[in-house]
Amino acid sequence: MILNNYGGKANSLIKVRDGGFNVPKFFILSSEDFEEFLDFNNLRKLIEVLFKDKKYSEIKKCILNAEFPDSLKKKIEEKYNELDSDILSVRSSAFNEDGVSKSFTGQYKSILNVTFDNLYQSIKECWCSLYEENVLVYSDKDDLFGMNLVIQSMIISDYAGVAFSLDVTSETGNYSLIEIVKGSGENLVCFQDNSYKVTC
Repeated sequence: MILNNYGGKANSLIKVRDGGFNVPKFFILSSEDFEEFLDFNNLRKLIEVLFKDKKYSEIKKCILNAEFPDSLKKKIEEKYNELDSDILSVRSSAFNEDGVSKSFTGQYKSILNVTFDNLYQSIKECWCSLYEENVLVYSDKDDLFGMNLVIQSMIISDYAGVAFSLDVTSETGNYSLIEIVKGSGENLVCFQDNSYKVTC
């Protein structure tokens, strides 16, 4: 049972893990952690003003140049050590993604092959994706601070894929769709030319 809403991606991972499936270890940085970071740097009100003026690039600069509070750094380092993995993925999980009407696939940022040396910068970059113009155009609402992150052990895969329970390109609607690529899932999301489609 999910007691908190951590966004579509994180909630789904929790369900799969708690269902007994073999899921790479992960921990979640919640939107509350993000707000702690913003408050420590006195950025929340500034972001509201910049957002109103549509100065999205300035918001991202503020976040990328800000510092982590010691309490949050301690939490991240403790959770990182529990993963016992040298290579990680940092994955966005916003409140408004993967809903009934919109999927947000590829809209928010995820970063693969992250080491501890660039973990904090990767976290900030994923937070920044909440303020990308393409996201704001696609979104039904503005949720300025509704970003959770999944920090997960990285699996070096031979193949990766995405399964859709419905093939929206089919006139009948009676097909599920699975797309598979060699290597990581990033190859599928970003470069679809080499994907293999399987309908069933």
